[in-house]
Amino acid sequence: MATNDNDKTTPPVELHDRNIPIGPNKVNTVEVPCDPRDPNFSRWFDTSIRPMRAGNRVTPLVGGLETFAAMGDAIQTATGKGHYIYMLNWYMDLDVPLGGSTLRQLILVALNYRVQVRAMLWDQPLFQNNAENDYLNAVSIIPDNEEDEEDQKESEDQTYIRRNPDIDCASILDNNTLHFGAHHQKILIVKGSSGLVAFCGGIDFNLNRILHRDSDPGSPLHDVHCKIEGPAAWDLLQIFVDRWNDHPQNPLPEVAPLLATASDPLPAPAGDHYVQIGRTFGNGSNHMGIRSDSSRYSFAPHGEQTCRSIIFTAIAQAREFIYVEDQYLQYPNASTFLAGMLPYIKKLIILIPHPGLSDYAGVWASQKAFVENLGGGPKIAVCYLKEPWAKPNPKNVADGTFGTYVHSKTWIIDDKFAVIGSANCNTRGYTHDSEVVAGIYDESRDTPCTLHLAHALRMRLWAKHLRLKPADVFDPIGSAAHWLNPAVYSGVAKFDPNAGFDHIRSEYARFAEGPREEPDGS
Repeated sequence: MATNDNDKTTPPVELHDRNIPIGPNKVNTVEVPCDPRDPNFSRWFDTSIRPMRAGNRVTPLVGGLETFAAMGDAIQTATGKGHYIYMLNWYMDLDVPLGGSTLRQLILVALNYRVQVRAMLWDQPLFQNNAENDYLNAVSIIPDNEEDEEDQKESEDQTYIRRNPDIDCASILDNNTLHFGAHHQKILIVKGSSGLVAFCGGIDFNLNRILHRDSDPGSPLHDVHCKIEGPAAWDLLQIFVDRWNDHPQNPLPEVAPLLATASDPLPAPAGDHYVQIGRTFGNGSNHMGIRSDSSRYSFAPHGEQTCRSIIFTAIAQAREFIYVEDQYLQYPNASTFLAGMLPYIKKLIILIPHPGLSDYAGVWASQKAFVENLGGGPKIAVCYLKEPWAKPNPKNVADGTFGTYVHSKTWIIDDKFAVIGSANCNTRGYTHDSEVVAGIYDESRDTPCTLHLAHALRMRLWAKHLRLKPADVFDPIGSAAHWLNPAVYSGVAKFDPNAGFDHIRSEYARFAEGPREEPDGS
């Protein structure tokens, strides 16, 4: 197997079956595993929802360091009038380093080039006191002067950046959700000199993706994101366009319309990956809270649950194994569906954070119910990353190998199909809050020395968590033994649902004022 140790974004490659002539009338066949082309790959996609797009190039990104560097490179391509940078985030810290510069510095440079900048951030009412400074900074990228900046800090109702007429920059603090809802999407869109580039996954602009902080046990968080170039980037762009244009505050005073519109043409093909974008939005026709004129989203009047559709469609196609990394693992319907698939697959591997790290008050009870409903047995391994409360060695933080809090929301099935997004496996993620996922298929094309994207990503994740070489986990079924019986040196341990009980951490005590069960936005 050939790898490039200096390029962490390059997936490992494997040899195909090859006939090797070694002399007259003599042929020696070397047989090694390969990823053959699947002529029926369309079965992985739900054809009843948003179109599956061909011609994409998807780059999986593991961890904050890699993701932020890729984002910084993309933002720096926005260098002229007509270019734009759009952001949808649950959380934003403008001083996060994206490679060699901070997000704030990169945006200021882009604004000097007359690039259009827009941001929509969740206005978090439960955490306003804790996060007030971060959020006011997030909507104060470029105050007109120091006096305006002070005025803005005094106003908790300020929802858009004060504009210099020559600078096209604005943002919205958005709490236009169902009751007890959240905007949880993490999307970056850049149109620059390299065309349209989009990012989605589990990573916010947050320092806890690259640094250990005592306030974030298990940080830096383990997470997965992806970069998409090609027609599917347009679908991510439309999520931003839909939310921005639908928001009750629009049109914002003295703020220009978006450069991007729903009638923009699809980008040209950029690669060979097939991608389908799924979304979650709550049903404003059945539930209260959305404050648009129609009391529901104009772009999804009955909500949307296509994140769940993409994931469940792929699960139904599994014949070898299912691997999932998830922050919560609490959706009862998913547990029942997975249990029903066990007769048809060989292994089910699940990675979660240790419940003692969770911010959810009922995590032990909900995960116990989820896991016990699967029924147990030799096909199933549910694990967490070890040493969740240990403080990391600074060297480990620097190379991104420490994080023990699993924040990713990633599914890999049969080494053929991958889902990367923001939707946790819980009722919120699949029915209620705003979410996004990308379902990705790479047909491999039977080309020597190539792997499916899903295969290469799984090998990378398993090698990282199990502390093995990628070659050691090439075969998902054989190497599943490392999950079923983790070695002492492994980074994972088996999850025991009876080993703990629920308590409410003080900083999240205000959740007790909300519903005791996950809200369902169906």
